[in-house]
Amino acid sequence: MKKLYLLFAILFFISCTPDDNNPEGNPILVNPSDFGKITTVPDAFFDKVNQDVGKWNVGSNISSDKIDRKSKKSFSHIASHPKRATLQKSKFIEDDNSVYINEEMAILLTQINDLINNELEVFNQIEGYMDDYYSQLSNENFEYDATNYNLVRDSLFVQAEDYHNQAIVKRNDAVGISSEAIGESAYEIANGYIDQIATKINEAVPVSMDRLVQFFTFTQMLYNEYEVEFEESVIAEVNVFLAVPEKIDPLNTELYTLLFDHVYPNLLGSEWINAYSEITNDFTTETYTTKIELFENKLNEIDTGLELFANFYSEATAIKIQFDEALVTLDYESAKNYAKMIFSNTNTEIGGRYTEMNAWKLALLYEYLDTKVEYLVNVGAFAQEYSEIFNTNSGYNRLPCLLFEIIVGLNPIEAEANERYPNFGYLGISYENWPAYDEQFQYQYDFDAMRASIQSEMEIRINEEGCDCFSELEFDEAVSFPASCD
Repeated sequence: MKKLYLLFAILFFISCTPDDNNPEGNPILVNPSDFGKITTVPDAFFDKVNQDVGKWNVGSNISSDKIDRKSKKSFSHIASHPKRATLQKSKFIEDDNSVYINEEMAILLTQINDLINNELEVFNQIEGYMDDYYSQLSNENFEYDATNYNLVRDSLFVQAEDYHNQAIVKRNDAVGISSEAIGESAYEIANGYIDQIATKINEAVPVSMDRLVQFFTFTQMLYNEYEVEFEESVIAEVNVFLAVPEKIDPLNTELYTLLFDHVYPNLLGSEWINAYSEITNDFTTETYTTKIELFENKLNEIDTGLELFANFYSEATAIKIQFDEALVTLDYESAKNYAKMIFSNTNTEIGGRYTEMNAWKLALLYEYLDTKVEYLVNVGAFAQEYSEIFNTNSGYNRLPCLLFEIIVGLNPIEAEANERYPNFGYLGISYENWPAYDEQFQYQYDFDAMRASIQSEMEIRINEEGCDCFSELEFDEAVSFPASCD
């Protein structure tokens, strides 16, 4: 902008200062035949990419690592018997996948870097030609044809746009590779590459806008200051293009204010859910009881935050609607493209942070249900009695019934879960078919898998110890004893 202000000042000085060849101080006139009649201006579009698309939320419990940790954490007393087989995940598969992700992403990153560097080099050429024109104007030596002007308009902007679009295609390939990641190591590798790729592409967009503004401003100058022939529609298009920031900048200001003054200060980070999860790092009855009792307070806290973020997201959506309405009023493709380049990605960032808040609510429910199940299986009275049998090496005949009572104990927890599920769910805010932050969290506990695991152990114990203990059990009619003990 400083360069443009200086140029205007120089041009004003030139137009007002007499010299030997121009004693009256009149504006220098360009021969229209040098340029020919200008009939078009560029309508190039340099799109931004969403930096969240293609990235994994490494801490989400939908990760294969996280699910495995949950299964190992639960059922620890019961799994201690040497006859019980524990499935171990193959690290070999994970390591192979990490190598694959790294190799494929490295190739794409190199290709994208090359494409964007080529794009930036084209912009350097455009800037060189424009600077040369400005230099000629400032030196009152504007006496050559429009070869470079036409080259910039008809070729270089097209070439730069093509490089940019090729980079976006490669970026989309990178998102596809990221979707093949398995496990936290591969997730982190993929995330690192996605960040670099998105940053590289997005950093080229402001440069492209600067060059377009430079070209359109120069074109307007040719019309206002010199006798260069234009189609009337071209001048109208130039004027609309250069007026775009007046329409879009206020909307961006609203979004930035919303994001930095309201969204970020009220955002609960992963430390919020981690603090709840870590209560049971000390494996005691008291910590489990405390964690279960705290659930309602934590739920109220996150619900309050989500209500606030729902309002933020509604405001961002309303601003996006205003942008869409402003876009309709622009009569030229060049102006529409410029507006889309100017308009901030902040509205998608606000949507992303809203889904992040919802993820903590889903994680809270899962953590609560998992804690109740683990208390039943590993901490409470049944688990203690189960462990005591092995410690004292007596009472093995009670093992089948203890396992059966644990299975029955899952029923009320599952019933509570089913009552709560309707108040939880995904927000449905995602971009480019990539799962949103909350969609990468599992909130429905797999009671069937836990029940089947205990059932398998119970059948082993029945085969070893028999069914005598079941004669002592009393349940309502809805509970059926194991078929092998009928």
